Amino acid sequence: MPINLKQARLTLGLNQTEMSKAMGVARSTWLHWEREERQMNGAAVRLLQVLLWLQSEGVLSSYLDWINQ
Repeated sequence: MPINLKQARLTLGLNQTEMSKAMGVARSTWLHWEREERQMNGAAVRLLQVLLWLQSEGVLSSYLDWINQ
């Protein structure tokens, strides 16, 4: 099942800038993915799945704090 990237971002409670930082990509890359102008590669899809899992486990904020150091 394809992932709706905007819905995933909203589920994570992030804006587009925060989401691009969490994914380790330029904001423009995230925007292209979210607008379906480009497709994510397998590694990016897997990272998004991990971020959603971290959210479900209640530890996403720890990851975000770590990448913002």
